[in-house]
Amino acid sequence: MVRLAILGLGPAWDIRYAPAVERMRRAGRISVAGVFDSVFTRAHHAASHFETCPASSVRSLLERTTVDAVLILERGWQDRYPINVAFELGKPTLIAGSLGEDIGLLESLCSHVKERGITAMPEFSRRYTPATCRLNELIATRLGPAEHLTIDAVLPTPDIHGKIPGQTTGFDFLIGLLDWCRYILRSEPVVIDTRPFGGSTQSQQQDYLVQIGFRRRQSDARAPRAQLRIRGPATFSQSNRPAANSSVDNNPEKPATADTENSVPQLLFEVECANGRAILESSCEITWTLGERTHIESLASERSEIEVILAQFCRRVVGGLIPAPDLSDVLRNMTIARAVADSRTTNAPVLLEP
Repeated sequence: MVRLAILGLGPAWDIRYAPAVERMRRAGRISVAGVFDSVFTRAHHAASHFETCPASSVRSLLERTTVDAVLILERGWQDRYPINVAFELGKPTLIAGSLGEDIGLLESLCSHVKERGITAMPEFSRRYTPATCRLNELIATRLGPAEHLTIDAVLPTPDIHGKIPGQTTGFDFLIGLLDWCRYILRSEPVVIDTRPFGGSTQSQQQDYLVQIGFRRRQSDARAPRAQLRIRGPATFSQSNRPAANSSVDNNPEKPATADTENSVPQLLFEVECANGRAILESSCEITWTLGERTHIESLASERSEIEVILAQFCRRVVGGLIPAPDLSDVLRNMTIARAVADSRTTNAPVLLEP
């Protein structure tokens, strides 16, 4: 059992994280060794539920001998301080939320973690949604390797309700999408070409198309590719939905809009594979086609992405070698996102080191 300290509850705690922590606690996988939040009454309430004690500060919590690992959900005004303390004390850390845009600072964190052998795992929850997990199974068993990805995405608005840590700015949102592409294609980008698309109205000036060429894999006849159609944070009418869409997205990672029924899905993933194709319109549903047969699978009864992430993190904490993202993935995704911005500014392709 992993004894977990929880730092910063944040707006997503009650709906997103607390249920997953509770289910893993009941399963005997984790116990909560303490809670800290900048609002003490909030920390006290959560600590009481998990039968532990709230802490008066970040350091006082992490210095408890009963703490094996740390879950950082929201840092607020303390910025990187909780991360720095966790790394200073050598605590395995699962980080929800943005790590900023300072590549130099992130490189320093990566070096420190590598030198000390600390487990530092970013959330990257899109890797672990039920739909993505099922897609990986189908790629391995039925559909064959993914060859071309198309993503339609609407950028989050700054004032979205029920925001997800690390997905509330255009830069962080893009990093999450790029990480998903790398994860599904199992390859690294070598060229980025970003161009505007759509009309010339003010609401469409933020719309852009990212075309990504990936390094050819050993068994590939041709290199895999990805295309991201990024739209500005606006609500679109029903007539503007992508042609492949046939239902309203109920993805819990999707930012809420004022009028969900009349807006396009915030995310639509289309995956062309060697033997077939798949469409992900929701975190809990996948539509896949093999030959002339199309299958629609509801995955609502599967574990949430947060449970999968926590389970992987706990296995790493106890010495498991299960593959998991680390800070080097954040750094790589951030470098690619910068290349997207550079290509958009210059209106020319940008080459990347694979």
